[in-house]
Amino acid sequence: MRLTSLMCLLFSSTLFAASPSVGLILPRGGQRGTEIELTFQGGNLSDAQEVLVYYPGITVRSIASVKPNEVKAKVAIAPDCRLGEHAFRVRTASGVSDLRTFWVGALPVLDEREPNSSFETAQPISKNVTVHGMITNEDVDYFVVECVKGERLSIEIEGMRLGTIFFDPTIAICNEAKAELAVADDAFITGQDGGASIVVPADGRYFVQVRETAYGGNGSSYYRLHVGNFPRPTAVIPAGGRPGETVEFRFLGDPLGEIKQKIKLPTSNLTMVRVHAQTDQGIHAAGIEIRVNDLPPLVESANASSLKAAAAVTIPSAFHGTLQAPGEIDYVRFKATKGQVIDLTCYARRIGSALDPVMNLDLLDKDGNPARGIQGNDDSGGSSDAAMRVTIPEDGDYALRVYDHLRGGGPNFFYRIELRPPESTAVLRVPHVDSNNRRNQDRQTWSVPKGGRIAVPMLVRRDGWNGPATLALDDLPPGVTATIDAIDFGTPTVPVILEAKADAAMAAKLMRPRLVPKEGPAVPSPPDVVDVELSAGRNNTTYHKLPTDRIAVAVAEAVPFRIEVIEPKVPLVQGGSMQLRIVATRDPSFKGPITVQPVIGLPGVGINGATTIPENATECLVPISAAGNAAPRKWRQAFSATANAGAGNLHTGSQLFTLEVAPPFVTLAQQRTAVEQGANTVVVCKVTTATPFTGKAKATLVGLPPKVTAEPIEFDSGTAEIAFQVKTDATSPRGKHKPFVQLEIVKDGEIIPHNLGGGELRIDAPRVKKTAAAAPKPTTAAPKPLSRLEQLRQEQEEREKAAAKPPEPKKP
Repeated sequence: MRLTSLMCLLFSSTLFAASPSVGLILPRGGQRGTEIELTFQGGNLSDAQEVLVYYPGITVRSIASVKPNEVKAKVAIAPDCRLGEHAFRVRTASGVSDLRTFWVGALPVLDEREPNSSFETAQPISKNVTVHGMITNEDVDYFVVECVKGERLSIEIEGMRLGTIFFDPTIAICNEAKAELAVADDAFITGQDGGASIVVPADGRYFVQVRETAYGGNGSSYYRLHVGNFPRPTAVIPAGGRPGETVEFRFLGDPLGEIKQKIKLPTSNLTMVRVHAQTDQGIHAAGIEIRVNDLPPLVESANASSLKAAAAVTIPSAFHGTLQAPGEIDYVRFKATKGQVIDLTCYARRIGSALDPVMNLDLLDKDGNPARGIQGNDDSGGSSDAAMRVTIPEDGDYALRVYDHLRGGGPNFFYRIELRPPESTAVLRVPHVDSNNRRNQDRQTWSVPKGGRIAVPMLVRRDGWNGPATLALDDLPPGVTATIDAIDFGTPTVPVILEAKADAAMAAKLMRPRLVPKEGPAVPSPPDVVDVELSAGRNNTTYHKLPTDRIAVAVAEAVPFRIEVIEPKVPLVQGGSMQLRIVATRDPSFKGPITVQPVIGLPGVGINGATTIPENATECLVPISAAGNAAPRKWRQAFSATANAGAGNLHTGSQLFTLEVAPPFVTLAQQRTAVEQGANTVVVCKVTTATPFTGKAKATLVGLPPKVTAEPIEFDSGTAEIAFQVKTDATSPRGKHKPFVQLEIVKDGEIIPHNLGGGELRIDAPRVKKTAAAAPKPTTAAPKPLSRLEQLRQEQEEREKAAAKPPEPKKP
């Protein structure tokens, strides 16, 4: 596809112009084979220099006028221009605007005229026209057309797909008695925009009604209403073909019957294209989307609903069919060998079918009957369509059956099933900067300042192949070069550095990136490098988006600042941290703050999301840390920088730099320790040196509670044990504490911080000292009372002792 552009004079600019924005293109569409003037409404457009056109068939003749909020350009639409959605951007001296769309139709265009909000004031129109209109709040537009019995009357609308605002239209065909003959809200082939066709039952006037489904609307609720005799099928068989081949299609679902038509498919890298049914009465405005790829000749479905009579296909191939009646099951048969890996993919909802497919694979016995089920799938990969990868368990005949999830059926329940070995694929995508507002197109284009550079992320994923690869950026603007390291897929995004020479001419290209494996065949270029979300509703639901296969890259005017990351000479160790130093160079005229942030995220590595270089300052420090399980390896990283120069944000970027994650040079085993308040203790750590170092390492015990201290320790590479002298206070908090060691090792003049150890320090209350107790005084036990008998015996014993005692001698 060719980039159509037109250079014009630079009308005016400020010293540091802001990035341009375009919110709307008026009119919202035009007829092919005509020349019209387009108005691009937005902001920061006073220095507009070029209009970029994504697809062939539209040529910019001239830029008629440029104003700060508006650019007018005259364009020519070729007679054979592709019907449907086309994409534009405006390039100014400072960059490239948002992508906005313009729709090309086959019918002449007329404008809605108010008042037309009732049957009585309906606007008369002729058949086979496209009406450009707008719905305001609680507004209903009516149009009246004269029809003849037996002819087809078709209506179709573009509302949500215009991408201007969330606008969900409902349209209807009514007779003069105000009875609705057909009502269309949503449609499988056109999403939230509907369409309908009837066979006119009688001569007379017929009314077409347009409104917002919930009777909403505002000054931005534009629509394009097609009214005429054109065909409007709801299905197509086959639903795909090979690039460059001429295929005879059967269009189904039109009220006047099946339409057969031969169409030559394009040879572009697009995998999804629309085919339009055409008769002598007109051409279907929306068309139906089909698959285009290199699979062998397609197999039509004849007796697909009979297992015994179902078509047998070879691998690889594509199989097409329609579930004509409710409850119908279609089959496709093939032979496979043990260990063979096959991808089975059904395309239905993705191409506008009413079918919600379910697939099941069965092994057949020698009589052709199902022997056992192998695998099944309903929804896959966020889609209502079914897909599965099967490893064949044994040699034999297999049958794949497909049916609707709710057992529905009808002419518009069509499908395409692709049966093929796993193919090598790649995903290249410019990430959205705001996942909560995917309509935000900030940084979806790459504007490289003259004499400067930008650092941008690119999402890179692969399937079906291994090994390193490179990212090729073909057809960059003259004077722009790219720096991209070899990709080893350790992270889903890679940093890309684009630099422009100081004397590079300000220009733009629509550049298509490619992923090139170091070994093996080239990987097909994906068609959705930039996903432009145009219509979104509640909960950030996307109702219409335009995938594009190219990135707008432009050379823009110079910016008044540059940044450089001072690459660390030492690694970031697992469980450790460091601070990256970023230095800014300013033009004398620019003194404002600059915000820097990493271009990509690294697994296991935490980097401060945004850090500001203050006003008039020339550098900042960015904290960075590694988890204990971060993979040891060398990463390539870059930083982007944003500043506001008065009219909006300006962007630049750093160079690519290396950040190495390494295992700790030293590990510590910290022993548990207990101490009483007011006492001292020793915290012992066993030292294991994995990477020898020179000089002294400084160890500091951190995480100590208040009123607890420990002096740092220095040790060398041969030390086996260190001990911290820990002092507590009488008021140090009691309980279990978790101190750890911060270690600083110096290498090449830079500190390598480590966070190591981690043990338990328990602080207890002082134990109370026990004093010796006085010996108890002996006590005489009170005599036990005697019974009367014992008393008499005691008295008798005393008398007997007295009688036996010799008498005392008499005194002289």
